[in-house]
Amino acid sequence: MRAELVFSAQFQLCGKGSIPGANEREPSNACQDHCIQGFYVSASVEVREVALVDRSFASGSGHGRLGFTFAPYILQMIRLQYPLLLFCLTSACSPLRVAEKLLSSGQSIRSADVAYGSESRQRLDAYRPRVRGNPAPVVVFLYGGRWQSGSKDQYRLLGDALARRGVVVVVPDYRLYPEVKFPGWVEDAAQTVRWTRNNIERLGGDTAQIWVVGHSAGAHTAVLLALDDRYLRDAGLPANAVRGYVSIAGPVDTVWTDPDVQALMGPPEGWPATYARTHIVGGREANLLFLHGSDDKTVSASNSNTLAARIRNSGGCALAVLYRGVGHVEIVVAFSVPQLGIAPVMRDVLNFINQARTKNCYAR
Repeated sequence: MRAELVFSAQFQLCGKGSIPGANEREPSNACQDHCIQGFYVSASVEVREVALVDRSFASGSGHGRLGFTFAPYILQMIRLQYPLLLFCLTSACSPLRVAEKLLSSGQSIRSADVAYGSESRQRLDAYRPRVRGNPAPVVVFLYGGRWQSGSKDQYRLLGDALARRGVVVVVPDYRLYPEVKFPGWVEDAAQTVRWTRNNIERLGGDTAQIWVVGHSAGAHTAVLLALDDRYLRDAGLPANAVRGYVSIAGPVDTVWTDPDVQALMGPPEGWPATYARTHIVGGREANLLFLHGSDDKTVSASNSNTLAARIRNSGGCALAVLYRGVGHVEIVVAFSVPQLGIAPVMRDVLNFINQARTKNCYAR
């Protein structure tokens, strides 16, 4: 799904690297330091509307439009950090610097542009808590973009938000259509898990506690990794290399009706392999959590509810959670910036990780 965020910002923080091939960045205190690139904030302090214009993945649907206003959330953040905002504005900080100060915790360190393969888009960013403790759980996050667009650089707030809560995070780029068709991006996700398993201890991560979380098209990929073990197997990994999976607003139980999606999924005779329900194997799957917004006009919430029910009925472990009044973009913003109070996505993901570490099935 392709989202255009009118109110948007993203930033890059500078420092030294410790991983070969990585460019590690951490916050600078100087307002004059403009090593900043943009994530979810406009080039002014003006509060703008966020809107998504896209086709729906639901069968038989056409174009959908979703809009919501960020104003109440951002104004709340401004009230909470007004002295800092006033200082930055009067010190001639760039607006993106103001956004960084408002939304980023400064409690994480990012290792950027680490290669996990030989192709140009096979690069990842890894985030770790600034203060190390015991080996931490690891989240591999797969973003959306209708399998045709997207960048790991857009998810720095998400990496920071998880890292400040004690999680090591890996956010990969992956090959997109038309460079590849299905299953190219699923194979890249499996290679990312392999890199994570082989390298994450250096960043304080626990290789026995790897979780894959995806949003939108990335959720579709995550669920295929969960249900079709050939991808991890072909990457040289056992099926239990990942402890559990989270699908956020994923088109995980649908049929492809839009021409562009049909094209990237390959010949129609191969489409059954792209449908997650094809691969349910009767209780042998890892734990799955499905999160969805009730107001999602791009991917119907029935996708999450239906696939979770199919998995449970076959003896597997799956739980679906619905957030009332939340849309397709709002749900990932809620995950990235939980202090905005949009929906408890972060809480539910962390509860899933913590409880699934001690229970055979989180959903029971």
